[in-house]
Amino acid sequence: MTSKETSHSHVAARTPGHDSPQPARLNAGLQIRLSALWFLQQFAIGAWIVTAGTYMVTKFAASGTEVSVVYLSLSIGAIVASILVGYLADRVFTPRATYIVLHVGSAAAMFFANSTASLPLFIGICVAYMILYMPTQPLATSIVFSLLDNPEKQYPVIRVWGTVGWIAGGLLIGGLGWEQQHMLEWTFILAGAASLLIAGGSFVLLPRTPRQAGGAEKQSIGAALGLDALKLLKNKSFLVFFIASVLVSIPASFFNGFTNLWLNDIGVQGAAGVQTLAQASEVVFFLLMPFILGRFRIKTVMMVAMIGWVIRFVLFSYADTGSSYWMIVLGLVIHGVCFDFFFVTGQIYTDRHAPTSLRASAQGLIFTGTYGVGFLIGSALAGPIIDILRVSGGHNWALIWLIPCAIAAVTAIYFGITFRESKEAADDPALTTTTK
Repeated sequence: MTSKETSHSHVAARTPGHDSPQPARLNAGLQIRLSALWFLQQFAIGAWIVTAGTYMVTKFAASGTEVSVVYLSLSIGAIVASILVGYLADRVFTPRATYIVLHVGSAAAMFFANSTASLPLFIGICVAYMILYMPTQPLATSIVFSLLDNPEKQYPVIRVWGTVGWIAGGLLIGGLGWEQQHMLEWTFILAGAASLLIAGGSFVLLPRTPRQAGGAEKQSIGAALGLDALKLLKNKSFLVFFIASVLVSIPASFFNGFTNLWLNDIGVQGAAGVQTLAQASEVVFFLLMPFILGRFRIKTVMMVAMIGWVIRFVLFSYADTGSSYWMIVLGLVIHGVCFDFFFVTGQIYTDRHAPTSLRASAQGLIFTGTYGVGFLIGSALAGPIIDILRVSGGHNWALIWLIPCAIAAVTAIYFGITFRESKEAADDPALTTTTK
């Protein structure tokens, strides 16, 4: 898993009917505070989630199915986030207070995870953590956007520090040698401490943000999950894009959940640190996105992303720690292409295609489809496959990686043949009409 969230929440924060605080001018002090917030936000989850599978197999002799439940809970948390954030931030607490409370709960879950010797209890704690932590992702985005006067230009400069925080977590674990020394239980202490630091630091890093008047009362559960945007699926181009988004999230689940276990299985030293090559690539391509989208069509960029997933898994299937070590490095380095070119471009396509009145719901629909449905299917599928292909001393990784490779290839072919960039106006009356 990587440092990922959609623009669903910040779009919702600026939806008509929400009374947002007056945006502040982005001076150097505010930019530093918000950048620090995102650094800690991603460090908190990156410090443990990358090595969780390895920890479970090493400490509990967990099966692939049991490991997949932890990563599957990320999808559950993503779906809960769509509902929980709007309800708590609008009706119960202020956005800042909600953010702090959720991080205190996340910290408690991490400290419990460190001390438990029971695999079922550990899995349950991880599920509870995801339900608490995942809502903080869109909430952090929403809070930050409400404080900016030009979010489209200012947000990337701030958000990129989240990926830097994820990288820092991996490098720290790799540098300390916790994987080789079987000390991965310390990753939970590290993550818990980071969440407590976020909770305490938010009093300093975040200005007070009032509840959004009328927001939660006007937003139904269906709207929170993006169901209001289902009418967009009547457009063939958007339907193809949505299906492809769900499908490409399935191989992404294999990568997020089991790359660290694979690297440790084949004997890569400091695997968590090596994995940060993927996030470093993500930073580079994240900053290049405005230039790329200005020169190439949406379909071209997305096709490159899906072909990137195919190439990555082929490289992983044939890689080793000897003469083919370069395949490991290249497979990780193209992560920026695989993730940014599809998921980030997809958010932009959604924003361009959806009518103004449905943009928040459309982003919610994509959020639920990818991080909810797609990752859930992928996690549920990956675990049993890992178990079936277990061999003496490890797993048959050459065959394992070819399975998500095939899924990515089929998705690319389907998308390439059937997707047409719609020339239909975003505010077409046929799309904006609401059935009474």
